[in-house]
Amino acid sequence: MSLFRKVLRLFKYFAFIKSIIERISNANQINLSLILKCFSDAINSIYYLADHVLLLHKINAISFSKLTLDYCENLSNLIWLIDIFFSLGHIALDYKDVKKQLSENSNNLNDKNKDMDDNLKNKLFNFKLDVIKNVVDIPVFLFLIFIY
Repeated sequence: MSLFRKVLRLFKYFAFIKSIIERISNANQINLSLILKCFSDAINSIYYLADHVLLLHKINAISFSKLTLDYCENLSNLIWLIDIFFSLGHIALDYKDVKKQLSENSNNLNDKNKDMDDNLKNKLFNFKLDVIKNVVDIPVFLFLIFIY
């Protein structure tokens, strides 16, 4: 199963790089949330590159030393932790912005704003799910580092 997941991730780092370029080119202004999202994508692309080293060794395409494999494994875990904190940072900033928009819309009640409110409420719900996912990843990370 692990090998299958790794194969599905092949070249996924290109999608992260493309996302960074699109995010910056479509941005009206550069803000902290945008920077954190771009760092998160950059970190994820490095994670997948390190993961490819492990995959290539696992399928015996290229042989790497134990030191290189350990380095890639530790790098992957460290990058995962860094990404958790970047993700929590941009989620918190985006959550604050959406809450602000929601309070501004509640002052102007009409049908268009009701649809917009529903969309914003869905975004808030998704932010909460993302926070739960990232917070739950922290103990998993600690397990992998200290116990596994």
